[in-house]
Amino acid sequence: MTDSSDTIDVLHVDDDPDFTDLAATFLERVDSRIAVRAADSAAEGRDVLADHDVDCIVSDYDMPGADGIELLEAVREEYPDLPFILYTGKGSEEVASDAISAGVTDYLQKGTGSEQYELLANRIVNAVDAHESHRLLTERTRRLETLIGNLPGMVYRCRNDPPWPMETVEGEVQSLTGHTAGELERNEVKWGAEIIHPDDCERVWETVQDALAADGAFEITYRIVTDDGDTRWVWERGGGVYDDDGSLIALEGFITDVTERKEREERLERTTARLEALFENSPDMIDVHTDEGTIIDVNQRFCEVFDQSREELLGTKVWDVDRESDPDELRETWDGMAVGERHEVETEFGRADGERFPVKVHLTRLPTDEDEADRFIVISRDISERRARERTLRRYEQMVNTMQEAACIYDSDGRFELVNERMAELYGSPTHELEGRQSTLISEIRDGPDGDRYRELLDGDRAELRGEIEVPIGEYGPAVLEYRLTPLVADDPAEGIVGVTRDITDRRDREREFERMRELLERTERIADVGGWELDPDTREVFWTEQLYDLFGVSRETEVSLDLALDVYHEDDRQTVADAVETALDSGEAFDIEVRFRSRDDETRWLRVQGVPTVADGEVVTLRGAVQDVTEQRRRERQLRRAREDASELFNGMNDSAWVIGLDEQFRAVNDAAVDTLGYSRPELLSMGPHDIDASLADGEITALVEAMPDEEMQVFETVHETAAGEQIPVEINSSLISYQGETAVLSIARDISDRKQRERQMAEFASVVSHDLRNPLNVAEGRLELAQEECDSEHLDAVERTHTRMNALIDDLLTLARNGTSVTETEPVDLRPFLDTCWRNVATADATLQAEMSRTITGDRSRLQQLFENLFRNAVEHGGEGVAVTVGDLDDGFYVEDDGPGIPPDRRSDVFEMGHSTADRGTGFGLNIVEQIVAEHGWEIDLTAGSAGGARFEIRGVEFAH
Repeated sequence: MTDSSDTIDVLHVDDDPDFTDLAATFLERVDSRIAVRAADSAAEGRDVLADHDVDCIVSDYDMPGADGIELLEAVREEYPDLPFILYTGKGSEEVASDAISAGVTDYLQKGTGSEQYELLANRIVNAVDAHESHRLLTERTRRLETLIGNLPGMVYRCRNDPPWPMETVEGEVQSLTGHTAGELERNEVKWGAEIIHPDDCERVWETVQDALAADGAFEITYRIVTDDGDTRWVWERGGGVYDDDGSLIALEGFITDVTERKEREERLERTTARLEALFENSPDMIDVHTDEGTIIDVNQRFCEVFDQSREELLGTKVWDVDRESDPDELRETWDGMAVGERHEVETEFGRADGERFPVKVHLTRLPTDEDEADRFIVISRDISERRARERTLRRYEQMVNTMQEAACIYDSDGRFELVNERMAELYGSPTHELEGRQSTLISEIRDGPDGDRYRELLDGDRAELRGEIEVPIGEYGPAVLEYRLTPLVADDPAEGIVGVTRDITDRRDREREFERMRELLERTERIADVGGWELDPDTREVFWTEQLYDLFGVSRETEVSLDLALDVYHEDDRQTVADAVETALDSGEAFDIEVRFRSRDDETRWLRVQGVPTVADGEVVTLRGAVQDVTEQRRRERQLRRAREDASELFNGMNDSAWVIGLDEQFRAVNDAAVDTLGYSRPELLSMGPHDIDASLADGEITALVEAMPDEEMQVFETVHETAAGEQIPVEINSSLISYQGETAVLSIARDISDRKQRERQMAEFASVVSHDLRNPLNVAEGRLELAQEECDSEHLDAVERTHTRMNALIDDLLTLARNGTSVTETEPVDLRPFLDTCWRNVATADATLQAEMSRTITGDRSRLQQLFENLFRNAVEHGGEGVAVTVGDLDDGFYVEDDGPGIPPDRRSDVFEMGHSTADRGTGFGLNIVEQIVAEHGWEIDLTAGSAGGARFEIRGVEFAH
């Protein structure tokens, strides 16, 4: 109740007269200023609004005929500023978004109990007060505009013609335009034709004419061009001058230079845009709070981490997020901070589901005006990975130090993170001096000719890295090291690299000496290139290397002539070789051919024969070449061709539409299913791209998807395809990167999900009916019950209240079944011990107790698992009686939930999972059906047996444990 005695006239539009009557009773009791007038439809509401003065409209959303959004849109056409509150039992993000777009003042979901009416009354009073404040602000703005008319500048009187010829000009004309007043008054310079910037002329003319047609007054900001060619911004305010007959005879107004202000505004807008981009796109969580700890702003990352919307987070307290903080200690810290001072601390944040995670917090006090509350900006970074890494390093530290070889751990940049004594001895430095230093070994590997192999190891492209390398080591100069590098863990990318190193300088010196001796011996024995041949054009004598004698099966004692050299080839290819040789001798051009020959075991093999002539004084003086067995290469090429043919058959044999998309967003290949489904011919599709068939995504969104394709994972999204006949087909797209004909491309497979979308719409319609048509009458009944309980005390009323509670639970379970679907969308490791405590706290357990004997971590959908355990706990409490003991324990392939209640007879155990079945007065009959659904969604199995104390025991098997 406020001190003001002014009446607040409220129009309440709802198709349920009982509910509007109940709401009016409560609202008028909460605040005596409120007077409620009811209407049972949007049409009746508009009639009431036409005949009566109304301060605020409260409307339901889902009504026969026009809904609440349509009523809002109609009201806004005639009453753009009238407060309008959408008060509905059918709440969703889509409805809220539509309401905001239509100009709703406030949005409130119907709840249970009388508290909802206190909240509604408060929202009504706030909306009416805000509307009155806006009216007063408008009046103050009008007065301020009168004062602005006296700013320095020029005043004028001109005709309302496009050139706007001036009749009278006074004031700072020349300093503003560079022209004298006389030049303008004599029309030597015309304002509209020569001074207004050409790009602004049309806009200025249309703005002034629209204003004259309305109320006759106008104001506008535009550019002018001065006498010396400079561009300036001016602000003009004026109006029409009319004769006694009401005819427009002239314009009068005031013009002033606002160039500096405009430039400041543009700079401020650019700066603000950059800061907003940094705020919203920061990878860290950012929030702003007052000196009372109230959060007044958060960025997108903050919302993502806490899985809450900005609206849900605004108004919460800092200590609701920082679970380790003490409010009094925080206020003491804030009071002691100067503006700009920075404070750092590590603490733990907690999500609404009870999960905690470590963060590093940077707190800074912001500058504020004298009349503003103190504000602080907080930049928080999740350091869970760092903490995990520190624990991992501690586990590896003892392992590394026990190794007998020089061992260490490198970070992702190639610095020593941990070294053992043997590594320190190798480098000749204490361990603490080596740790943190850049490794010369890693630097040499990264700068090597084969690219950054160390990065490949970190990214998971290599399982290990072995080799030998010469690097400078401490004071000893160059040393040859044999190394083996492996990822620290099996993550992608790796957290670090484990290195084991051995100094093999002496061994390498011996090996190099031996290699030099061997190469010297081979060069002495080798008189020509391996597999080489040479032909003397004059004598037609041919020289073969030893390898050719062995390849052709000819004795090394045989003198080779050109005829003999040709005879070794397959009879069908000898002429090919002979022609290639003669052409090379005649033209001086090299040749490269592939021909056949028969090996000593009568196998036909393929040879690549090359010949390069040496030309002197225009004549070929010698012809040299090489012979290479390419049989295996040709065999691989045939296999590759067959593989491509098989892939093509598989591609076209798919039932789903599929295509290959180039990075230029054009189709490279389409399968038969795509041609049949879309109704285009294959040539037509190959001239198109995904943007030509997509009826849902804009071109820019398709480009963003192509650019964001992951290297190794699958990209999955939903969209709508449009056929040549105009039919729209909802599809699920699965895309991955492939190599197609030598270029990187995207393979996309589209599956028709029309049936699935139909099921989703049906479930949404069912949820709408449950939410609106069942919940609304129940709200009315609960309100009436509360009024009745105030007037009399009866055990029958208590029974009615229990019945209402059970009906609410029934509706909640029905909505859970309708909205949660039948598939698990995302799984993660869930540590059951703290998770079970959270679920237990969410259930009204009275004197019941929980014994959590399970300490394992399972993999599952966290939200669905919470529903599973809460329903099992609630079932045990409802059926087990007061003081029931609930136990959760391990199985070899899962877990069990057991109570010591009366249990369930064997002949009734198969019925408990049926929808609507319940043996307790308080039960809804849906809880165990939901449990069975969740188990099935995870691919598990559930079985009901007798517990060790005779109660009910639910065993869930087939569970995947996180390692």
